[in-house]
Amino acid sequence: MSDGTFAVSGSDELDCDLFGIEDEPEDGVRPRMSAEDQALLDRECAAGHGALDLSIFGCEDDPEDAARPLMSDADRALLDRECPAEPTIIAPLVPSPHRAPWPLYDVRALMERPFFSLASRGRPTPIDYVDPKGRCWLRAVPAAGEGVASIRDAELLVLIASRLMHELPRGTAVPAVVDLNPRQLLQARGLSASGREYALLRAAFARLRGTRYTTNIGPDGKPGPERTFTLITEVGDGAGRGHLAVGLGEWFHTAVAQRHLLSLTEDYFGIAGHYERWLYRVARKHVGYQPSHYETVPTLWGKSGQGSPLPRFRYELRRVVRANMLPDYQVFWLDRGKDEALISMSPRPEMLDQRRRPGGDTAREERERALTRHSRKDAGTPGLIP
Repeated sequence: MSDGTFAVSGSDELDCDLFGIEDEPEDGVRPRMSAEDQALLDRECAAGHGALDLSIFGCEDDPEDAARPLMSDADRALLDRECPAEPTIIAPLVPSPHRAPWPLYDVRALMERPFFSLASRGRPTPIDYVDPKGRCWLRAVPAAGEGVASIRDAELLVLIASRLMHELPRGTAVPAVVDLNPRQLLQARGLSASGREYALLRAAFARLRGTRYTTNIGPDGKPGPERTFTLITEVGDGAGRGHLAVGLGEWFHTAVAQRHLLSLTEDYFGIAGHYERWLYRVARKHVGYQPSHYETVPTLWGKSGQGSPLPRFRYELRRVVRANMLPDYQVFWLDRGKDEALISMSPRPEMLDQRRRPGGDTAREERERALTRHSRKDAGTPGLIP
């Protein structure tokens, strides 16, 4: 996430009562935006939103997402009326100090479904999830005394997948056990190589190894036969001094070997909050480089793992949307009276500008070239960190 300031023009404060957790009355009737807040929103949202150039999107990142119905005319009119344009950039975005030495990738299915807890202090209770259509389901059970693997623990899986994509040319077999340098893992995440951080790193691997998943979600993200697995099978001493030998679970290994992956922003490790990082992953999975995507708040609550009550989740989500500081994506909250509120997600114009290429290159072709550029041409032991 950027360290720069991202805000909208104007010095007035929004009515904080609008964002309280008491916005969910028992009878389901939600209060509408006051005239004063509506006037403030209209004043702070710039006018003149231009149409997106659909020719630059290339191949969709996910055929399943591309097949979903577009926003209805009524919802589109509501979005255009309440948030017609981008907020004004007051200060330039400053590059994040958190940088991995390789381009970042993550498994698609892990980005959308609640494989990880959003709790800060560990979640001792299982995660149970069924998608709204009943096609995919998931249960995550923590090991005794460990807690469910968290969204922060997932950083280690991101680094493992990214390292393998960087080191292994296409067609090379992915090793079942990788040798990792703990200092390199900490530095990539912007952490110090202190004794405390090493202990926390070991604890994160323990949660990844101890959390047991039972699900019908396959490595490709599609429903399939029921299976039970862990994402990490073992953590031992590696080949190098102080290195760790990490065994990859069959499900995670298959997902990486078959490249069911999506690229992440280079600012990923700079995203501060758990809710912010989770919402970025959801936006990256669903939106990609398409014009927009929207979800209801209860649907997003289910995808978060329902670690907090719905009113609390709604409050945290409003906070993230109000800041609107996710890298690459902008988010809007659309109140619809008695109907459930919608969260609209779309790429930022600067993200789309970076994808423009004179030859009409598709997003898939761009990713292929990126993998080629970062693949190591020299022969070596696959998966081993010098």
